[in-house]
Amino acid sequence: MIDSHVAHDLYATLIDQLVKRRREMNLSQHSLDDKIGCAEGLVAKWESGARMPRPRSLAEWAIALGGTIYFFPDPPAVPDTDEEEHSGA
Repeated sequence: MIDSHVAHDLYATLIDQLVKRRREMNLSQHSLDDKIGCAEGLVAKWESGARMPRPRSLAEWAIALGGTIYFFPDPPAVPDTDEEEHSGA
C-alpha cells in the first residue's frame, strides 16, 4: 500500500508540471477545460488543489498539452517476441 504522503507528493509533482506546460503554451484554464472536454472551472480546481483529478483525467490533461504521463523514470523496454520465437527460446 502506498503512503498517502507519497501519493500526494506524486500528484503535486505531476500537477506542477502540467501547470508549467499550460503556461508555456499560453493556454488559459478555461481554454484547457474546453480542450479536455471537462466542466468549466475544473482545471482551476485541480491546479489550486480544491479537487484531485482522477488518473484518467491526469492523462487527458497531459494529452491535451501534447504530452504523456510516465510513472517510471524510463519506460520499460518491450522484448521483441518475433526474435524469441525465431531463436528457439
